[in-house]
Amino acid sequence: MPDQSFNSQNWPPQTPGGNNMPIGTGEGESPLATPPSPKIDLRTMASDMNSLKETGGGAPKAYVPEMPAAQPAPMPSSSFEPLKISNAETPASFPAAITPAKSKKGLFWGLVALIVVAGLGAAGYFFVYPTFFAGPKTAETTLPPTTEIPPPTQPEVQNPTPIPTPETPAAAPTIQNHVSLFKTAADTTADVTLATTDLTSLAAALPFATADVPILKEVVLRDAQNNILTLSQVINLFFAQDITNDVLNEFNPDLTTFVYTDNAGTWPGLILAPSQNANLTDLQTKLNQELEAGTHLTGLFLSNPGTAGTTWKTGSTNAVSNRYLTFSTVGFALNYGWVGQNLLISSSYNGFKEAINRLQ
Repeated sequence: MPDQSFNSQNWPPQTPGGNNMPIGTGEGESPLATPPSPKIDLRTMASDMNSLKETGGGAPKAYVPEMPAAQPAPMPSSSFEPLKISNAETPASFPAAITPAKSKKGLFWGLVALIVVAGLGAAGYFFVYPTFFAGPKTAETTLPPTTEIPPPTQPEVQNPTPIPTPETPAAAPTIQNHVSLFKTAADTTADVTLATTDLTSLAAALPFATADVPILKEVVLRDAQNNILTLSQVINLFFAQDITNDVLNEFNPDLTTFVYTDNAGTWPGLILAPSQNANLTDLQTKLNQELEAGTHLTGLFLSNPGTAGTTWKTGSTNAVSNRYLTFSTVGFALNYGWVGQNLLISSSYNGFKEAINRLQ
């Protein structure tokens, strides 16, 4: 072991410049001695005046303040306790933490404040102001501007052919009050209502019967709604479509329907009056052709007449020319003729003669 004795006069060691150099310590150790204060010469006005008095006017001497005598440092102990450093305390030997520049923080927070102010202003303008100050809003629909397209130019046509306009069919005529065509009234008159407009309902309403004393009865046929049947309805009921509408339209819609009853049975008959504008000659020609060419000639009979003959024959009754067609059943014949301007059709020859007498 080297000699550890030392001279207290030579402690602490001197630096070449004359300054005392403190003895360093290890980590966690306390310094062994406090370095003496350096020798400082100070001149003051008071010191200069004292110097002049002492020296009798010589050059002033520097004032040397009295320094406390240096105390020898205590001998280091061979054992020492390490200094405990708390996390909450910062050693004096450590450098102070570097504080970031405040200019960058100020710029950041300034931008944040500007964004917040702008957001609050926008919210107040778009939400708060309309709620408390703006009036009720009316929904408006903005339509896109429309561009008018000029209509296409049609080439001019010389003498264009007019397009025919379809005619609206005329409403079916109705009969408010029936007017009989008999000049001499029938023996009796009756309204007959048909459940349906067909021969079955007709046979039920007008049963085939006999009478010892012949009787001519005028009947007014009505449908289920109590409407009087028109001429076209009655003709189509008895003859189906044998007579066309072109011919039927030349007659008045109101016709006279009758039944003649004798000891042989009950026989229906019809009387049709041409309209005022009808051409009687043409109408008679057309009617004769269509009736004699018909295939539904048995409909006017209330019982089965048998098979129709093939030839229409000509006769004369009470000075009225007539045409007739016989059937296979004896006593059944269809007769028609023009009494004045009126057309008379009967399913019985005796009924035909009685009707002529009441029409003349």
